[in-house]
Amino acid sequence: MKLFTLIICLTFSQSSPAFYTWQKSGNHGELSGLFRASINAANNPEETFFYTNKQASGTTLFSRLMLEGKHGTTLAYQTHLEQSYIPGKLLTSKQTLRGIERSAKPEWSYNNPSFSHLAFDRLNLRWSSNTTDITLGRQAINLATTFYFSPNDFFAPFAAQNFYRVYKPGVDAARAEIRISELSQLDLISVLGYKTDLNSITGWSEKPDSDRLSSLVRFSSTYKDFDWSIITGKVRQQKIFGVSLQGELFDWLGIRIAGHYAKPDNTLLRNHHELTIGIEHRWENTLDARLEYFYHGIGSDSIANYTSSTQDNPYLARHYSALSLGYELTPLLIAQSLLITNHVDQSQLLSLYFTYSLSDESELAINITTPFGEKPVGPQLISEFGIYPRSAQIEFRYYF
Repeated sequence: MKLFTLIICLTFSQSSPAFYTWQKSGNHGELSGLFRASINAANNPEETFFYTNKQASGTTLFSRLMLEGKHGTTLAYQTHLEQSYIPGKLLTSKQTLRGIERSAKPEWSYNNPSFSHLAFDRLNLRWSSNTTDITLGRQAINLATTFYFSPNDFFAPFAAQNFYRVYKPGVDAARAEIRISELSQLDLISVLGYKTDLNSITGWSEKPDSDRLSSLVRFSSTYKDFDWSIITGKVRQQKIFGVSLQGELFDWLGIRIAGHYAKPDNTLLRNHHELTIGIEHRWENTLDARLEYFYHGIGSDSIANYTSSTQDNPYLARHYSALSLGYELTPLLIAQSLLITNHVDQSQLLSLYFTYSLSDESELAINITTPFGEKPVGPQLISEFGIYPRSAQIEFRYYF
């Protein structure tokens, strides 16, 4: 399990000392933040149905202010307020882009012609005892076991090509984590769902929709060198039963498996399976490699059946793979590469990613993405990644 602990620490942790802390009479709190500024350039496909401009460039800004603390030994709170700004030059797509499925009420946007968005990404309260943690409010629900394709991570999952994963978006939920034993846990999860609302600032309605309510029960445990879990319940408008497994063989080869069987309430939709199998290894010279295969049962096995609508279905095809390599060029410079392949239309997406540590609180990241595949003809998709732009990004991040 040392490999998995190391990978998780390298991927999801970041030095972020709070700039203000206080402690009094058993109460503790801290205020911290994140600022990101990036220079972006994109060369879009020439098809005017999807894009208004052939080329686009501009500077985006993003900030996050975090207030977290505890009241005594049983109560804790978490508030994340995030602000983003995207110049109009980068808003070249004609397609409707929706945000995370959550209430649009605690979010505010201005779009004319640039896009500015302010939102509470986390806003929750947690009660804890010796065996139980109960969290209510907007929170991150992370159910991922596999890395790039995460079929069992139902709520605001990261895209496969997303390298920066420090903060997972929050959803409106209630969660109870019950520790049955030292190595076993039972999770009860309920997540509010919302109707599509194209007039809303986020693309979702302000009030919950009972038909899209999700309720899950998840049991997880550890046996020898393997962590495993079973999950069942209802996700939006389909019943699911899933399993996951992660561990190491021979203290050398990491294995990750996650998948589920889904039965939609709508009888016109077919039952389907989702499954990801991944292997990985990290050598002593810091080189690490990962390979994942994704069977996307709800996806199409024919290009003719592609649709540009991606609601609840961000992937179009049935078979995918992801191959990645990472290497620590110097103690301060890390290089990563990722190749995603759609095995139905043979299109590919290649990304190169470099992070350089400027200090304990700041870093510089460079991301270059190149798609390979047939370009669209009008509204007709010929390949999935053929619609992606060639893009480059330089981003500065400062944690305070």
